[in-house]
Amino acid sequence: MSTANTTAGPFGARFYACDLHVHTPCDREWLGQKPPSTDQAGKDYAKRFVDSCVGHGLEVVALVDHNLAPSTADSLEPLIHECARHQGLVVFPGVELASSEGIHVVVLFDPQKDFREVERFLASVFGASDRFASNSNPLPAPLNLEQVLDKAREFDGFFYFPHANKTNGLFAVDAGKATAMKIYEEKAPVLGLDLGDHPLALDDRVVVRSRIPDALAGFRHTNWKREGPCRFPPALLWNSDGRALRDEDLPEGNNDRRRIGERFTWIKMSEPSVFALKCAVLDPESRLRYPKQSETPLNSRPTARHSYLASVRIEGVDFFQQPLKVRFSPHLNCIIGGRGSGKSNLLSLLRYVLRQDTDEAFGKAGGARERYQKLLYGDANGWKLLSGMEAKVGGVFVSAGEHYELQRGLAQESQAVSASG
Repeated sequence: MSTANTTAGPFGARFYACDLHVHTPCDREWLGQKPPSTDQAGKDYAKRFVDSCVGHGLEVVALVDHNLAPSTADSLEPLIHECARHQGLVVFPGVELASSEGIHVVVLFDPQKDFREVERFLASVFGASDRFASNSNPLPAPLNLEQVLDKAREFDGFFYFPHANKTNGLFAVDAGKATAMKIYEEKAPVLGLDLGDHPLALDDRVVVRSRIPDALAGFRHTNWKREGPCRFPPALLWNSDGRALRDEDLPEGNNDRRRIGERFTWIKMSEPSVFALKCAVLDPESRLRYPKQSETPLNSRPTARHSYLASVRIEGVDFFQQPLKVRFSPHLNCIIGGRGSGKSNLLSLLRYVLRQDTDEAFGKAGGARERYQKLLYGDANGWKLLSGMEAKVGGVFVSAGEHYELQRGLAQESQAVSASG
């Protein structure tokens, strides 16, 4: 473990406001305005598109036009992707396509990749088959759903099933019911579903069961259940299926749901990536949060529900040779170091500043308490961690949103003072 002072900066996981189902004007089902077919108009619209997403508070979007465009040169997606890089908006390149059974699936690729990766994926899926009919409608892939998902894994993509209980969804295509059941129960251990409905306010066709209050712990659709090796519940996502910008008028009947960012999911990630999305759907109770239907990314950011130690500073302890300050993530932390590098010493000083050295704190672990006391205050050989009156440990502890400054040392009593005094 390094004893160098750490500095502030991005670290740990946090919740990102994500809309993972966004279309562009190149999609046949786009409902908003379409820019003129000129290079400058495309660049101007790409900036307007990104400005709209960022202004609404979105941090991550996935661009998933149906079957992509006939060629990447005809698509606005690469322009939007490039513009987003300069404005701090993360874009997952992706595509929405239908399997030979007619079941829709969204496949996403890492933000570091571009839409040429989507093109390569589609070329592998469709082969010599056309992606679009003569009237420009997207055609289903020649592969069945199981084969499409195998291709997604081959290309290191993340997939989920959009509008799963609605038109062309995983649960709604009669012709593909056998395939869907096989995928749902056996073949997709990393499974994400977007039902189109709000995950916490679903209609009577969908039942959500929860073992923990306010946490989504299970999913069961009428006549559907997880069997076999995939007993854990699938993760529920909530996306806009956006087909217009926030400031664009929509045809009557679509105003409540088709704007980009109108629906979104908070997803906890260290950094947005395909791997992070897979981790999120494997652990939806801790990594997914849902806004209320009237909330936006600007007024619904999740906050930590637990108490945690935000930082610790150690002074006057000879072992560390110099003052040491360590900042912690409010989530999971791991202390790594070789033998004798100070891992146990750091943990003992954390226990010391938090006053977790009482008989009650150790309980029946009398032996552990004795070892702790010897480490801090001395053993038969005379060595001790708190070796001088200048030794002291401070820190910041957060509980229920309140910050407390902690201080304890050989020359001063233990203190915990809130920001309000």
